[in-house]
Amino acid sequence: DLINTARDLPPQIHWLLTSRPGEHLDMLPGARIVILDDSTENMTDVQDYVTSVLTESTVANALQQQNIELRSLSQELAQKSKGNFLYLHYVLNNLRNESGAELFQITINQLPVGLDEVYQEFLNRVLAHQSKREWRQVYRPVLGILAVAQEPLTFEQLTNLSGVDSQDVNDVINELRQFFDILQDNDSD
Repeated sequence: DLINTARDLPPQIHWLLTSRPGEHLDMLPGARIVILDDSTENMTDVQDYVTSVLTESTVANALQQQNIELRSLSQELAQKSKGNFLYLHYVLNNLRNESGAELFQITINQLPVGLDEVYQEFLNRVLAHQSKREWRQVYRPVLGILAVAQEPLTFEQLTNLSGVDSQDVNDVINELRQFFDILQDNDSD
């Protein structure tokens, strides 16, 4: 709908959309460039991006102090990313944040493979701060409903289906916001 309603934009304005492959793309007008994650061109870009981050002064200094060879780490990151820049964004930012810490070596040795493992690691970190009681009575019911939902749920539906207090549901959503696609209800304005 957005593209169709914005046809009167100046000619120098172009749309750049990224998506997983699928039939939903067939209805979009315009030229398409297909870039596969594991294509030679994409992997070259991945390698260049990884190298640029690893040669930043704070990261490069931390690598040198830990006797970690830049080239082998760069290749390992590119391989484990499977060509996914979102994976690289999360992992490299994590390395940047820990470049001065003792945990840097541990982080290097425990690089996740693929974006799924990155999400799993983040989720584990967030949930590590919750008690077993909080997990069982709040997080598990809310996440369980979200995991099986076949369409977007309203906040009220999620609260009712999970049987969890609305404030607790709100806390879960806020805590795990990075993992959700949250749609805004424009009708309520």
